[in-house]
Amino acid sequence: MENMKVSVVMPCLNSAVYIGKAIESVLKQDLKELELIIVDAGSTDGTLEIIEKYKKADSRIVVLKSEKKSLGYQYNKGIQSAKGKYVGFVESDDFIHHGMYQKLYETAKENQVDFVKSDFDLFMGDGEKRITLNYSILTTYYKELYNTVIEPQDHPWILYHDMNMWNGIYNRDFLLQNRIALNETCGAAFQDMGFVFQTFISAKKIMYIQSESYYYRRDNENASQYNKISHMRFVTDELKFIWEYTEKNRITTPFRAIIFNRCFGFFCLIYDYYLCQNGSAEKQINISGYLEILRSCYESLTYSEIRDEVLDEFFLNNALMRGKDEFDTAVRYYYQAKKFTEKKFYEFIGGHRFIIFGLGEQGRALLALCHRLGIEKNVVGLCDNDKKKSGEEILGLVCRTPEEYCRENYELSKDSYFVVANVTSYKAIKRQLTKLGIQREKIIHCISGVQTHSVLEVGKENG
Repeated sequence: MENMKVSVVMPCLNSAVYIGKAIESVLKQDLKELELIIVDAGSTDGTLEIIEKYKKADSRIVVLKSEKKSLGYQYNKGIQSAKGKYVGFVESDDFIHHGMYQKLYETAKENQVDFVKSDFDLFMGDGEKRITLNYSILTTYYKELYNTVIEPQDHPWILYHDMNMWNGIYNRDFLLQNRIALNETCGAAFQDMGFVFQTFISAKKIMYIQSESYYYRRDNENASQYNKISHMRFVTDELKFIWEYTEKNRITTPFRAIIFNRCFGFFCLIYDYYLCQNGSAEKQINISGYLEILRSCYESLTYSEIRDEVLDEFFLNNALMRGKDEFDTAVRYYYQAKKFTEKKFYEFIGGHRFIIFGLGEQGRALLALCHRLGIEKNVVGLCDNDKKKSGEEILGLVCRTPEEYCRENYELSKDSYFVVANVTSYKAIKRQLTKLGIQREKIIHCISGVQTHSVLEVGKENG
C-alpha cells in the first residue's frame, strides 16, 4: 500500500484466547492506511490458524516468524519490517479504540513530533463483567502539558509516569536514526522499559493527549506480569541494558537517577515477594549477581545526581550498599509495613458502609477495587467538590457535591464513614466535612496503595 501512515507491530505466543479481538480492533481503525505486522514466536495453541484466517480476508496483515522467544526480539523484527511513517504497538491480549491511530497520526503529523502518546485504560474481564480504569500519564502535577509540544529535557520527571510503549506512535525515521531497539533478553517482562527510556531521552519534541485509545488487559494469568520471581532477572537485565546506553550516549543528570529509581523500585517490590517465599527459588536465580549489578549502578551515580533527585527508596539504597543481610532486613521491614497498612484498610472497608469522597483516579480505583473484592454494597455514596461531576453515575451510584449529599442523605451521612480519595487535599477536605457536621473519626484517608496500576492486581490477590 502506498502512503502507508502507520505500521502496527503485534508480537504473540500462544494467544488464541484473545488475539482475535486484538486483530479486529486494529483492522477496524478509522485510519485505513496502516499495516498490521504480527510476529509469532512459535505458537502451538491455534494462534497461527486464527492469524491466517484474518490474513486471507485482509491484505494489510503481514505475518513474520520469530526465531527467538523474546518479546524484545519480536518487536525489533517488526520495527525493521515496518513500512509506515509511524510505528505503533498492540499486545495480543489487548485491544484499541477505533479512533486511536487516526487521532495519534493527525497529532504527530500536525506538530512534527518524534512520538505522541495518549492516556489509556486498564481492564479486567469481558462483556458486562468488565472493570475499566483510566490511567492519566501526566497525573495531577503535569496536566497543563497535555496537547502541547514538550521538550523532554525540560520535563524529565515525566519519566516517572510514562511507563509504557504501546499507547503511542513513533516516527520510524526517528527510531532508526537513533538506533533505538528493545533489549532482546528471553521472555516477555520489562523489555519495553528500555524502549520507553531511549525514546524519551533521544526525542527532541513529544506530545501527550487525552483521548480514548488503548485498552490494556490485567487478568491474563499467563501474562509475564504474574511471574514475579523471574522478574528480578528481567529488571536487572533491563537496568544494565539501559545503563550501558546512558554511558555510551553520555546521558547524565537527572535521567540516570530516574532510571535507577524506577528499576530499583521494581526490583525491591519483586524481591520482597521472593523473600516471602523463604528463598525457595535460590537455586534458580543469581541473587548475589543481581544485587551486585544494582550496587554498581548506584555507585556510578554522582553526588549531584543523587542530590538533585531525591531517591524514593533512600534507606533501601543505603542498606543495599551495606550488604545482602541488611538489605534483606530493610526490604522486609519496608514492604511488610506497607502490607500491614493495606491489610487494615481492606478490613476496614470490608466491614463498614462508606462514601467515597473524590472521583479522580484514586477514587475510581477504590470503587473498582470494592467491586473486585465483592464489597461494592458497602459503598453507599459518591461525592466530589467538582460541580461538573455532580449527577455523574458510576457503577450504579450517582455523584453529588458534599453539601448536596449531606443534605439529601442526612442520616446516612452521619452513620457512614467518608473515605477521602484525594492525595493532596485531605486536610482541607476533612475541615470541610467537619463543618458539614461529620465527626472527625468518621473521616478516613484512602491509602496510597489504591492506584490505577495496582488496584486490579490487588483485587486479584485478595479476591
